[in-house]
Amino acid sequence: MIDITLVSKKFSCPSCGSSSTHVKDYKTKSITHSALNSRSCLIRYRARRFACAICGKTFFESNPFLPSRHTISSLTVLNVLNELKES
Repeated sequence: MIDITLVSKKFSCPSCGSSSTHVKDYKTKSITHSALNSRSCLIRYRARRFACAICGKTFFESNPFLPSRHTISSLTVLNVLNELKES
C-alpha cells in the first residue's frame, strides 16, 4: 500500500473559471493500480476538494492516476487488456 498526497497547486473553478478557490477538505480515495506490471498495488490517495469563493461549487483536484469517478487506474486497465490479448 502506498500513501500519496500531490503537491499543492492553484486550480480554477470548472464552473465559472474563477481562480479564487480554497481547499475545503480532503478525501482519502483507494485506487487499484498495477505499478509493478505483474503485481497489484493499492494507492491511498489524499485528494483535495476545493470550493470556489465566487460561485460556491466544489470540485476535486485533477490527478494523474485515474479518470474522474473511477477506482481502477488507467495503467491497470491497460495491463489487463494486454494480458487478455496475449492469451
